[in-house]
Amino acid sequence: MLTGFGLICLLIAAVAAWLAHVTRAEARASRQWPTTQGVITRCDVTVRELDSSNEHKLEVAYTYTVDGATHDGDRVGPGGSPTFSTAELARPAAQKYATGTTVTVWYDPQEPATSLLDPNEEGPYAARAGIAIVVGALGLLAILLDLSGCVPG
Repeated sequence: MLTGFGLICLLIAAVAAWLAHVTRAEARASRQWPTTQGVITRCDVTVRELDSSNEHKLEVAYTYTVDGATHDGDRVGPGGSPTFSTAELARPAAQKYATGTTVTVWYDPQEPATSLLDPNEEGPYAARAGIAIVVGALGLLAILLDLSGCVPG
């Protein structure tokens, strides 16, 4: 019985590890992308209520031009937009990307419509990697306990 649970945990861990890898790979690649100037057209901090706390997400929109074509973007970093546990922690980022601010935009030279504002902001990379490690370890433990016969079942 624990083997099935363990396999599900390993599957979840594999997905979380893959998402962490994709985020980290894009972060590394985007540091080499060309840059252009852009302008912030919207910056908001949205609040989502969780069970025991709130999540404050920075949401930005910006425009930029590459080779005469105007593009719109909404990603701060490779992992998307950062989230904060309190409004006080979100405030400096919101001030940095205030509406009307001129910003540096990194864009993918192969697909100029793909862009971000901070290639060093990896967003949920650490959380995804942590989930992969913890859930993967739990899955392995469940499988090993089941196979060893230590758990009656």
